[in-house]
Amino acid sequence: MSVKVDATGLKTLTTSEVDDCMKQFKRFEVHEKAFIPVGNLGPLMEALRCNVTEAEMEEYTLMGDPDGTGNIYYQNFLKIMSKRLGDKGTTLGTQHVTFCNGNCVIS
Repeated sequence: MSVKVDATGLKTLTTSEVDDCMKQFKRFEVHEKAFIPVGNLGPLMEALRCNVTEAEMEEYTLMGDPDGTGNIYYQNFLKIMSKRLGDKGTTLGTQHVTFCNGNCVIS
């Protein structure tokens, strides 16, 4: 399987991948405001079955929150995923995410 990557190294996400990203992003979103707190990026990446190193998390946090607001907006998250999938030459796999008493449970 070939992965389409543009000149900037970002993967062209398929419709299915965008749908998976949106579905998981909405589970971590705050009050339907189209952003997640930076602290939710790790669990969100895990929900998408992305094993992320500490160095990658630092890079993705800066990429997702370039202004340091503490929020990652959906469009920036899609850029993170485009880079991630382009770098790794992979596609997404997702896990089931639920919340219990305010805690995220990934299975």
